[in-house]
Amino acid sequence: MRVDELCHWLTGLRGTIEGLTISGGEPLQQRTPVTDLLQWVRRNTALSVVLFTGYDWGEMQALPGAAELLAGVDVLIAGRYDQRRRFATALRGSANKTVHLLTNRYSRADIEAVPQAEVVVGTDGAVTISGIDPIQP
Repeated sequence: MRVDELCHWLTGLRGTIEGLTISGGEPLQQRTPVTDLLQWVRRNTALSVVLFTGYDWGEMQALPGAAELLAGVDVLIAGRYDQRRRFATALRGSANKTVHLLTNRYSRADIEAVPQAEVVVGTDGAVTISGIDPIQP
């Protein structure tokens, strides 16, 4: 989907969502369009932004255009997933991941209060499990 199409779609969701979560694969493999999207979100909405990346904080800082990209992010979850250090709490899938509060929109307590998983049972009986590395039944 092109950035302008995504922006149009987000415009139609006004008032129905609190924020935007960007995750992977690795979203920063597409840094330019992600930065364009985040700049549009900051200019045109009140949405919060949480970005998950496999890059650690130092690698993130070294990326070309990192400052422009991070200017559109409220919470950055950084670091590669390490299954041996599975943690699955406070938005971190593994204990080596770091949480960076880049604005004052959310607090550490807000992040720690996020449930490990969410289970939604649709009217058709379909079950959807989402979360930070939820354990599958």
